[in-house]
Amino acid sequence: MKIITFFKTLLLVGILVLPCSQVLGMQKVFFVHSYDSKNVCGVPQQTGAVNMLEKLGYEEGKNIQYQTFYMDTKKTYTTPDQQKERGKIALAMIKKFDPDVVVVMDDNAVKYVMLPLVDNKYQVVFSGMNGQVEDYDKMKEFMETRERPGHNVTGVIEYMHFAESFRLMQRIIPTLKKVMFITDKTPTGNGITKALKMDMQRDPAFPVEVEIRRAESFGQYKDLIREANKRDDVQAIYPIAVGLSAPPPKNRVVAQEIFAWTLENSTKPDVAGTFFFCKFGLLGGATVDFPAMGEETGMKIARILRGEKAGDIPIEDCKRFAISVNLARAEQLGIQIPYNILGAADHIYKVMALYPEYTRARKGE
Repeated sequence: MKIITFFKTLLLVGILVLPCSQVLGMQKVFFVHSYDSKNVCGVPQQTGAVNMLEKLGYEEGKNIQYQTFYMDTKKTYTTPDQQKERGKIALAMIKKFDPDVVVVMDDNAVKYVMLPLVDNKYQVVFSGMNGQVEDYDKMKEFMETRERPGHNVTGVIEYMHFAESFRLMQRIIPTLKKVMFITDKTPTGNGITKALKMDMQRDPAFPVEVEIRRAESFGQYKDLIREANKRDDVQAIYPIAVGLSAPPPKNRVVAQEIFAWTLENSTKPDVAGTFFFCKFGLLGGATVDFPAMGEETGMKIARILRGEKAGDIPIEDCKRFAISVNLARAEQLGIQIPYNILGAADHIYKVMALYPEYTRARKGE
């Protein structure tokens, strides 16, 4: 009996002195980004998720391990065949890493990584989906209902608060009645365009008339911006093209280059889809808050790590948006931002990050 008690004591002491990760096992999360490691939409989502997990007791290297793969499908690997191949690379890395949770960010990762993992052994959480979840479900069934998906997938949809954004802009520009909405023809652009159309159909009191235009190349985009600037019936633009073909040697331009040209060549007030775009220099709006969306994703990851199944966790729209304004762009356009909007704003930017020439001129440099 004393021998049994002795070994019980040894076991208890061993448990007390061993790190938590060795007792419970190191849990692993694999992040797959649609875009590159500098993308202002994807990276903040992972940052928000990791920060939330840390708040919930998951410390990297102690009880959780992360691995990340960037598909880079917005700038480098842009054709469907290239994107599919990048998805295969991600799937091979996932198999080798053998994570507890796979997190896919934005639409290309959803299409080429999440869908192949449906009803696999891995629990999957998506973040930043722009396309309609029901449309992806038609490609491969992973959802019985949004409230209870029922398979091995859950996630957070990147809901664009269009009506709220336009109502905010009407408070800044009282004459605003019509907006030219410019998207690209990527899966993300397709998803955003469809989401806007659905919002307009659902809301009989939608605040503005929206003219939807699509661009495939940077040249087409420039032509649309020039057209909008010549038209008196268009009071604002909503540019959300973030990936366009371009002549060699670039071949492809992304958000930073697109918006830098826009700020220099457009004098129409511009609605920002995300607070990063407002930071770049667009005037403002009720913008997507990527870190907050990442935090919501992190909470779902934590629930899975603690034993719940992804299929029992609801698929939800991102709940939060951020009111964002750029004072430098407002000054450039001769617009006065009302004080009550400034008081309610989550993000106020005093410079246009993509237009340093104007910033230097304001400072008298």
